[in-house]
Amino acid sequence: MKNNKVLKEGERKLYIPSKVNLKELILAENTERYLNDHQDKYAYVLSKIIEMSIFSREKRNGLIPLHAATLQSILGCKYKKVLEDLLRWNVIITDNHFKTDEESKGYAISRKYQSKAKEVLILNERFATKLKKKQSTEWSKEAHYVLSQLRYIHIDHDTALNYIDHKLTETISLIKSLPVKNIYNNFLQIVDSSTTKDYYSVPLKDRKLYSCSNFKDHESLIDIMNRKYNADFYAIMNLWNRKWSFEVDKNTGRVYTFITNLSSCLRQFLFHVKFPDKALVNIDIKNSQPFIFCSLLIEEYGSDIPDDVKKYITLCESGKLYDFLMKEISYQGSRKEFKQLFFSTLFYCKNNYSDKSKELMFFRSAFPNVYKIVRKLKTEDYKYLSKVMQTYEANVIINKVVKTLKKNSIFLTTIHDSVIVFEEDADKVKKTVIKNFVKQYKITPSLDVERLFKETYGLSVDKIAA
Repeated sequence: MKNNKVLKEGERKLYIPSKVNLKELILAENTERYLNDHQDKYAYVLSKIIEMSIFSREKRNGLIPLHAATLQSILGCKYKKVLEDLLRWNVIITDNHFKTDEESKGYAISRKYQSKAKEVLILNERFATKLKKKQSTEWSKEAHYVLSQLRYIHIDHDTALNYIDHKLTETISLIKSLPVKNIYNNFLQIVDSSTTKDYYSVPLKDRKLYSCSNFKDHESLIDIMNRKYNADFYAIMNLWNRKWSFEVDKNTGRVYTFITNLSSCLRQFLFHVKFPDKALVNIDIKNSQPFIFCSLLIEEYGSDIPDDVKKYITLCESGKLYDFLMKEISYQGSRKEFKQLFFSTLFYCKNNYSDKSKELMFFRSAFPNVYKIVRKLKTEDYKYLSKVMQTYEANVIINKVVKTLKKNSIFLTTIHDSVIVFEEDADKVKKTVIKNFVKQYKITPSLDVERLFKETYGLSVDKIAA
């Protein structure tokens, strides 16, 4: 039976593994008063590990980075003791590895306690108030408008939970059916080729974090899938409980919410509170990141654009870049896999990796002047390019498109380079997106319009002619 209780005003919840009994662990060594004063802090750390699996990329070893200064700002002087206790009780594990100003220590729920997440109510009112106050007030009017619209977005909580329960059950069943030898590669091969079932998996960009040696039994792979499930559970419950975790990146202007990080298969369960029967659509830029990179190419070359760059821009504007590249290199995998592979070998890695990548061999020869600018922008810091692209994206989507739609009081929520709106507003929004990209960067995007609707267990998006 699902818990349909919505939080009352002022109530806050955290999410911890169901196998963890914090009261029992704490009282075994501490007083009742200590429990009442600090139990929420232990729950916060466990909840943060689950939350950050949504918002933060895992470290190379698969652990979740937690910033020590951020933990200290929330937990106060007890933050070291809280972490030490959880580690000593074997509730969490850590790599104990960090680089000042570069990389935080990585944490994960231990295998002993890895399990489905459960809700726990924050008991200490002062701690709940402290969490509530931790919110930026330096947002733009456009960012505030995105935040204001979140109150109208809700999720079909029961159906969404049933969906991920079924998804996890199917995934575990598949894992247990495979022989342990080479289980990781065999699992990924089956999941990647499946067109009828939705399994939990490891995104292509994260697959190099693991190797076959990480998985010596079924449970080690199941642990990873439980983490994926808990991230979905966390997102669903926070939407249901009206906790949006709104954040604006100070450097890029990108807006992050539980909508932006909601698994795409769960968008089908979203609905408008006042108009639940009105269809929602997601308006998405085709080949969005390669397309946004076109603006940097035009900025770099001005009016003297080389032929290969012109061809690249034309392919991006038509939304056919991925199809062209897949055909030229006879790529046998799915379009989704190729997209992830393209990102991870071109835009989001160090130059020496891109230079040696076999998958990019054709791209380097077909678009030498495009590749030259990619290398140039990643020379000092390979992360710089992705940040610039995100800045250019937010400049149009948040600062221009949202600004225009706000004037017309159009309901919306953004997912970085895409916008969810009512189907009846789709044409207006498409024109607004195209107009602002042309005006700002002199490039014309091709747009996909995806109609979000519920299906029990299957494909969740119905494509409309764009």
